[in-house]
Amino acid sequence: MKSVTKTQIYILGFLAIASLFVVTNSIGQTSFTESKNARFNQWVKYYSKCEGYTVEYYDFETFKSESDVTSSMIANAMASEVLEIKQSIGFVTVYFDWEKDVIFFRGTGSDPTLLYCFFSIF
Repeated sequence: MKSVTKTQIYILGFLAIASLFVVTNSIGQTSFTESKNARFNQWVKYYSKCEGYTVEYYDFETFKSESDVTSSMIANAMASEVLEIKQSIGFVTVYFDWEKDVIFFRGTGSDPTLLYCFFSIF
């Protein structure tokens, strides 16, 4: 019978610990939409699966403070606006704040020198 060396024991121990971290992380991970609002989660999942859309988390209050004009939109109107932007330039980034159940994006308005924030609260 072949004896086990210290190096082999260390390698097996390292592999066991690394496996534990991988299993723990994969079990503990949830979707990036951690909202309790199912409708909000559906919107985020929809945009994240569509080609030409980038979906990123961003704090809504910070985004608003970086914008010159902030405007609320009805969800269906926002979807149409986002689609028009995607069709005109080929891509669009839709931001979400799962803590506040808000989806928002940077759009255009009557003054091209201003930054417009359009949002929908779910």
